[in-house]
Amino acid sequence: LKARLQTLNTRTSKPNDIWKPKDEHEVRCLPYPHGGDPMIDLHFHYEIGDNPAILCPKANFAKDCAVCDFCDVLKSWKGPDGQDKAESDRKADFEIFKKIQAKARVFVPIVVRGEEATGAKFWGVTPKQADAILEVCTDGDRLSELGIDQSDAEKALNVVFAPEKAYDLKVSFKKAGEKGNTTSYSNVEIKGKIKPVPLAKDKKAIEAILSTVKNIREVYPEISSDEVQKMVDRWIGSLNRDESKTAAPATEKYETKSTEKVAQTGRS
Repeated sequence: LKARLQTLNTRTSKPNDIWKPKDEHEVRCLPYPHGGDPMIDLHFHYEIGDNPAILCPKANFAKDCAVCDFCDVLKSWKGPDGQDKAESDRKADFEIFKKIQAKARVFVPIVVRGEEATGAKFWGVTPKQADAILEVCTDGDRLSELGIDQSDAEKALNVVFAPEKAYDLKVSFKKAGEKGNTTSYSNVEIKGKIKPVPLAKDKKAIEAILSTVKNIREVYPEISSDEVQKMVDRWIGSLNRDESKTAAPATEKYETKSTEKVAQTGRS
């Protein structure tokens, strides 16, 4: 049981591995020593029962994913009987689809300035925030300062990722309604600093920081298609049990691929 619990605990990131901005910060992006692109795309399903996040087997590993299969059912205009869904059911299903469909997150290895001793973290940014980082990389003046040809897309990443000399980022987090944020949601602003600087004072110190960059698979281990199927079975079962308290049993609305059938009812 302890071994099983440990396995489940590793399915979500450890707090010490993930960094989130809280107010004003300066961070330095780090190269990713475990393979290629330092901006790592991952896709997650959220709001599936009590699972905070499920790493999508289909989007990340090209394997079967029960959540994606269920999403196909939810966004379809046809019901299990092959007939068009009622408009109310179609809209309700689509609302669930929007919540649980695979959502992209980009993970960037960084170190927070002033907290270098704590080692590298992964900063999970939205695609829009990732674009803001790339905008710093494509700034003509910064490219010229570092002697990088503007047509060299691969080396452009060195503007913020090169350990020897690159630009730190200023990250500002503001809650909804907070001064400077007029939106109805929290906002993260990302800007490049004015002057490029080395990651640390000497080569040895640089290597020490880079050695703390983990493999993203340690933080987010691959989850099997079978495990995801069981999570979906339990979740659908709980939804149907909740519905049965307020609606009369009907034909099975949602089917699962599991060999273990779960009690199912439909929406009235």
